[in-house]
Amino acid sequence: MTDLLFKHFRGTTTPQEEDQLKEWMESCPEINSKIYKEACFLYEAGVLYGDDQNLKVKKPITSRRIFSYIGAAAAAVAIFFGVSKYTGHRTLNRIAQQYTTTQTAPGHQVDLTLPDGSVVKLNSDTKLEYPPIFSGKERRVKLDGEALFEVARNEKSPFIVETFASEVEVLGTKFNVLADEQKARFETTLINGSVKVTNISDPNNNLIMKPGQTVLYENGNLSLQKADTDALCWTAGQVSFKGLNFVELMAAFEKAFGVNIVVADDNLPDADYSYGKVRVADGIDHAMHVLQQSLDFNYTMDEATNTITITE
Repeated sequence: MTDLLFKHFRGTTTPQEEDQLKEWMESCPEINSKIYKEACFLYEAGVLYGDDQNLKVKKPITSRRIFSYIGAAAAAVAIFFGVSKYTGHRTLNRIAQQYTTTQTAPGHQVDLTLPDGSVVKLNSDTKLEYPPIFSGKERRVKLDGEALFEVARNEKSPFIVETFASEVEVLGTKFNVLADEQKARFETTLINGSVKVTNISDPNNNLIMKPGQTVLYENGNLSLQKADTDALCWTAGQVSFKGLNFVELMAAFEKAFGVNIVVADDNLPDADYSYGKVRVADGIDHAMHVLQQSLDFNYTMDEATNTITITE
């Protein structure tokens, strides 16, 4: 019976199973209402710790007359099927508000599967907050950094990525989001499906994207443009030089390789790259040597502090 109760709490019972539960409650309301309460407690704990699928009551609950019998069988059944539904929703909503945080360190990436089956790939130095279960009319996560999302389709529950600048809303699709609040940089690239991006500071500023498009956040407004083919190279373990000056490229290297880079020379190398990539797997030394083919600079590496110092 406990397995059936857990199905009831998850909202996956059939009408026949609901009738079975009703008959069970009518058979002995006083005892079975206590069993219900214990099962509800176990279910809450199981959901909270991500193991609700394997919950079992190890021994039956025995009846001890601690409380007097109050109310008739019909009243107990009404309480069970009326209040329990409210309690179940309240429990799920409370758990859904207790966000879990996953944060990647510089130089590391993480693959996650969310409670609804959606898959997320987190780039280095990225934080994602998400609930242990999705409850209600939407599936909401919070992103600071960069991530590639493959969202499980659910037309009744839109998937929303909340960032410092905008909200990205989808039903089921594949897209990339970069949200760097410190640099006031936000962009979304759509691979397939459909995405709606809404400016948090101006809800009327919203755009519907098509595959192959990118939305940028610039000067407080959203704009639409053709997607850069290099926008997703990080998912293949690469760092693109395209569109970056030397300072921006060093910041990209710090993030991808997990190192600290200090420029000791005031005269930075003059560079603004239109193309070029390096593989993270080849290491930071290889990346710096590639740069030295076109720029005049030297560097030293302090292994103890994981710091690169760039000099003339």
